Amino acid sequence: MVGRRCVGSSPDGGWLVTLDLALQPRILNPLTHKEFRLPSLLNISTNIEAIKDGSDGVILEFVNYRSNMTQISYPANIFRDAFIRRVIITDAPPNHMCITDVDPPNVVAVAFYFLDGCMALARPEDPRWVRVERFPGFGSFMDAVYCHEDQLLYVVAKDGSVIGYDLPNFRTYPPLRPRPILCISPIPKICISPLNIHIQDICPIKYLVFLDGELLQIQRTSKSYTAKGTGCEDEYNSPIVGIETQHIEVMRFKSGPNDTYDPLSCWDKVQDIGNYSLFIGCNHTLVVSISENSELRPNCVYFTDDSYGQCDLVQQRKAWDVGVYDIKNETIEIFFPPDSDQQVIWPPPSWFMPPKLHLSFPK
Repeated sequence: MVGRRCVGSSPDGGWLVTLDLALQPRILNPLTHKEFRLPSLLNISTNIEAIKDGSDGVILEFVNYRSNMTQISYPANIFRDAFIRRVIITDAPPNHMCITDVDPPNVVAVAFYFLDGCMALARPEDPRWVRVERFPGFGSFMDAVYCHEDQLLYVVAKDGSVIGYDLPNFRTYPPLRPRPILCISPIPKICISPLNIHIQDICPIKYLVFLDGELLQIQRTSKSYTAKGTGCEDEYNSPIVGIETQHIEVMRFKSGPNDTYDPLSCWDKVQDIGNYSLFIGCNHTLVVSISENSELRPNCVYFTDDSYGQCDLVQQRKAWDVGVYDIKNETIEIFFPPDSDQQVIWPPPSWFMPPKLHLSFPK
């Protein structure tokens, strides 16, 4: 784990996806130390060049060649943390897999990268990632969840639109682009109160998860706080020192007879998810039954820092955005307020749930 960042997890939270400075992702079980390599993300884009040290080959920085013929350089750690958004896997490898097992698990990894929300797919030991081309009118990719019943990979975009990809037909060689076979309209936009001038909007982050066979979409709205906090207009160009979740909305997809739906009203606001809690952040979105885990709060959304865009380019922040949202009461408890004395560690924390610490995860 030394030198790696946790960038994702399995649907049950028991396996993590780690990423080193050379952009080599691995699927890791922290308890058994078993791991599987995924294809390197180093060559996922022709617009990116790695600059290496001439003596030992260590990557020092990445150069991004932009479409306007300009270029910008990033230190290796900044590029990894800001531009590789998340890497999740569709299934958890069997828990009985031990360190001597050779065959990779039959899972698909989904990588979200770059600030404009690109997405690529790969399996362990594949030679390369396959980039998924956006469906016309479909915005930046943000999150995904795999459904075993219909064998579709559901992907949510920046605007809340959802499409389904036929994952079993996905192959990396010869190259075959997955084709979307289902499109769902965006969720209604959330209205928020006016902001103080020293607080900046962050693009709402979208998450997907299945609960009792129903597709849920979680929308998280956050604010970033600049260094000055005096109300001056130039604070929009000041370093970001704090990020705080302001609101979380949980929506349920509703279909009609014969799986039809009204494109104008296919999402219902959810105010009660029963005896479950949701866990969102830089990992696969998790659903946890708390019937025998009384230390958790029912009908809540636990969240860790998962900022998007400029916020990941600034590491000198006062506190991580970690807390819990009560769905019914629409209240938030922040564990590390921006004015607290808590010291934070880069990169942001991820949820990890060993099998013995949780009892059931609904499909």
